[in-house]
Amino acid sequence: MKLHYAIPHVLLFIILLVLLLLVMLLLPIQYRLRGQLEEDCQLDFSIGCGFLYQMAAVIERENRLFIFRLLGIRLPIKNHPKSPEWPETKEKSRKKSKLSRRDLRLVLNRELFQEALNLLGRSFRHLKPSRIYLQGCYGFEEPHFTAWMLPLIGVVSGWDSAIQIDLLPIWDQAYVDMDLDIQGRIVPGILLLFLLRLLISKPVRRIIKAKWKSKNIKNRFRMQPNLHIEGK
Repeated sequence: MKLHYAIPHVLLFIILLVLLLLVMLLLPIQYRLRGQLEEDCQLDFSIGCGFLYQMAAVIERENRLFIFRLLGIRLPIKNHPKSPEWPETKEKSRKKSKLSRRDLRLVLNRELFQEALNLLGRSFRHLKPSRIYLQGCYGFEEPHFTAWMLPLIGVVSGWDSAIQIDLLPIWDQAYVDMDLDIQGRIVPGILLLFLLRLLISKPVRRIIKAKWKSKNIKNRFRMQPNLHIEGK
């Protein structure tokens, strides 16, 4: 009887997990990158989904601050320094990652290269910022260098309507004071569909099939000595 009453609760828990996964995949994630270049360079990067969660990083020349918020509550984050990797471990990892000529022939083909380019193109179009705004002042020691930048700024501004550049030239001195603001959004479900499309493509299926066959052949050769010993 207890098991009979527990089954609906388990099903409800599974349904809630599936719904939560769908929401996480289909809910757009907002990202923003802000930078300031004057005497020092400062970057401020944030990514998140509104009130649900948000990750932010502030990077300066000497200071680095990482912030993570979940449901509006800031959670503590400890940064651990990376342990140096010894050259021996690097050599071992390189030896393990060696590919045979057959594997290279399977991987290095035109169809797979074209599918990878298509994946990069679709991902780039999806990750494309919706707003790029650059403002400030600039100047070089030589005035003609400052003048050469004006047509370049016009060309870059005309590439896309999302790009807005408002830079004032300083003609009598070398000067840099710029603020950059980049905004966009990401839908994880769309990126996952792009990846699945690559995995089920014909060249990738051919590689998986060849690796599966070679693995079965190796297992058969390993079993043959045991069969000879049992026959004796």
